[in-house]
Amino acid sequence: MRKGMAAAAGGGRVLSVVRRIACVFGKGAGAFLASACLMLGSLPVPAAAAPRTIQIIEQSNLRFGKIAVPYSGERVVGTDGSVRDTGILSAGAADTGPAKFVVTYDRGNEGKRVITVEVQLGISSGLYSNGGVESRLKNLTSDIPGYTMIADGQIVTLSLPNCQTRVCRTEFTIGATLQVTNTGGGAEVVIPTYLDVMVVSID
Repeated sequence: MRKGMAAAAGGGRVLSVVRRIACVFGKGAGAFLASACLMLGSLPVPAAAAPRTIQIIEQSNLRFGKIAVPYSGERVVGTDGSVRDTGILSAGAADTGPAKFVVTYDRGNEGKRVITVEVQLGISSGLYSNGGVESRLKNLTSDIPGYTMIADGQIVTLSLPNCQTRVCRTEFTIGATLQVTNTGGGAEVVIPTYLDVMVVSID
């Protein structure tokens, strides 16, 4: 698992946090169960009194449901929960939906002044190929202002404005397109996708 860089802000050390998302198919009868699963956890925090920390928490996975792919096709899951298929068939009533995350910033013992925290997110995904099945995530979308579409590897800036409490939070949603080419039955597929978060400024 890749580690993000730590950032200094306001004279204190603020950690970045890295999360790993995996897109998974279950094989069988030419149908695939696709989802994106966030592995929770956090980077270690240095021993200190009330350190400042940044954290990203999964509320729900990116879920593509169960699909049958005769040759090749795509399933789009939007940030609003909408689903659109091209060249594939639904293979059951499996759950679909976008990924939802919460970003929290704990200011530690910094004080009670009103602050705005700027956070950078980095999202990148890979490609899976195993014999007759090839798949990848593409065309990520979000409900973050100014970032309706997110390119692979793009850095996204997220704001936590008017923070007056010790712990401030904001939420965002991620959708994506799952592209699959099938020339030889089912497969167990994992597509690693990384989500990094790092504090870049505190005003």
